[in-house]
Amino acid sequence: MLIISWNCSGAFRKKCKQIIEYDCDIMIAQECENPNEVEYPKEFKICMPNYIWVGDNKSKGLAVFSKHKLKDNLWDSGGNKYFISCRVNDSFDVLGVWCHYSDTSDRCGSTCN
Repeated sequence: MLIISWNCSGAFRKKCKQIIEYDCDIMIAQECENPNEVEYPKEFKICMPNYIWVGDNKSKGLAVFSKHKLKDNLWDSGGNKYFISCRVNDSFDVLGVWCHYSDTSDRCGSTCN
């Protein structure tokens, strides 16, 4: 089982073909577009047909893509904005997280000492 996590810094739809050559089973992508609203290349959609995505706008969010069946666990994120917990093939759990600076004191960001 190969799992890759990549903060793609946006425009993942233009970069995702690079992932195909690694033949990974699961891809966690931070700062990626919503696959329901942005067209991804056909080759990537065939390779990674299952996904869960969270985000505030269609251009930047967190996704877990997979060759295998995914089921959202709907676990409590503990206040983390970009957090995905999912069950893969009914056999194990994966967490996808995008941690970044927060301007609120209730999340770590740069406010933790």
